[in-house]
Amino acid sequence: MIKNDLRSVQLVQLAMLKEVDIVCKKYGLTYWLNYGTLLGAVRHGGFIPWDDDLDVGMLSGDYRKFLEIAEKELPPDLFLQTKKTNPEIPHFYANLLNNNSLFVGHRMDMRMASHKGIYMDIFEYAPCPGLSKSVIRFFYKTIGKPLAVLSERQYLTLKSVIQYFVFRISPVIFKPVWLMINAFRKKNYIAEKIENNGYFVQHHFETVFPVKPIVFEGHEFPAPNDPDRYLTAVYGDYMTLPPEKDRRTHAYMYFTNLNE
Repeated sequence: MIKNDLRSVQLVQLAMLKEVDIVCKKYGLTYWLNYGTLLGAVRHGGFIPWDDDLDVGMLSGDYRKFLEIAEKELPPDLFLQTKKTNPEIPHFYANLLNNNSLFVGHRMDMRMASHKGIYMDIFEYAPCPGLSKSVIRFFYKTIGKPLAVLSERQYLTLKSVIQYFVFRISPVIFKPVWLMINAFRKKNYIAEKIENNGYFVQHHFETVFPVKPIVFEGHEFPAPNDPDRYLTAVYGDYMTLPPEKDRRTHAYMYFTNLNE
């Protein structure tokens, strides 16, 4: 058993990414390195040195196909966590988790029944029309954020009671409006599902497709066609290192190789 060794965590995640890559190649599914993982590949040639997270993105069709086949195709030491396999999770994207590990996040509610292994995130993207960041922010805050809050463990306070009623009504009102906007405008962009799009960004199809290989930890994996444009949309000046005080991991404790 290895405790609090960041590099050991990264190697577990790299092994998970390789398994995802094998499955996607076998079934002709397209995915790409996303968020901090893509940033690490571009800026560091691998993981961001202080990062303990790994992210990939998939279009809805490939994402759903992957969820269908993952259980039979992935090794038994990996668990695919979704709202279907674990309704208690407070987010609306998939996690692939290592069963032989423990990952204790800074904001993790240890009382929830969610899996707590070392993980990688798999985000679902869908075609959408070109919209301003302010419009996406509005719909995320009226649809995505309320749904996320309602998925979390609640305590009886005046604020939680008010939130319960407001947040239950807000998605009911604004989700149909969001769907209508998407239905009647040309979809030449892609974005995370509105339930997850906390960065309020979208990417032009040509920014992402066709995906092309990029070196990550000595191996080639798919990346957006224009990584610079992709990362700039998410982070702005992504090549400048953050101050040391902001170079934080997502967890304060992790264990790998629990069976050893």
